[in-house]
Amino acid sequence: MEKKEKNLMIVKYGAYTCGILFLFAFLLPVLGASIGLTQNILFIVLGAEIFFCCQEYKRKAGTNLNFKDAFAMGWQVSFCAGLINALIVAAMVYLVGQEELLKNVMAYKGLLMDQGKMDEAQADKMMALILNPWFLFFATTMFYLISGLFLSIIVAFFVKTTSSSASNEKQF
Repeated sequence: MEKKEKNLMIVKYGAYTCGILFLFAFLLPVLGASIGLTQNILFIVLGAEIFFCCQEYKRKAGTNLNFKDAFAMGWQVSFCAGLINALIVAAMVYLVGQEELLKNVMAYKGLLMDQGKMDEAQADKMMALILNPWFLFFATTMFYLISGLFLSIIVAFFVKTTSSSASNEKQF
């Protein structure tokens, strides 16, 4: 399989991940689901897309996939999904405007201050950081990379082909 084909496959699965996650991000709040459920779905969807990407690569290339290659492919899918998601989030902040985001952040700030977890100065610093689109871009990308790191390790264990099992397959 050519490198160009492999890269297109990685981008495809990264885009699939974002599409599915945005669908859930809009549907779950309508259904009354919690943010925790949305985050758990992220892990499930990202892990599944990494798995499907590795399986498709093995099928199309007709070769075995070792742990290192499966891990690298999974992390690339995670990075691609994070980058696409971060671009969409940054675009939404610019298009929707910071007013809506500001309302949500102000509500969160009030909640933290009411619970005594932050004083006003700390809450203001947090607000300035959250309202920065570049911080949102960086934080979103890093979240996917960190999540993808762990998911890629797990998936790589499942999709790797050991040399002994590969030789057994050739015998039959």
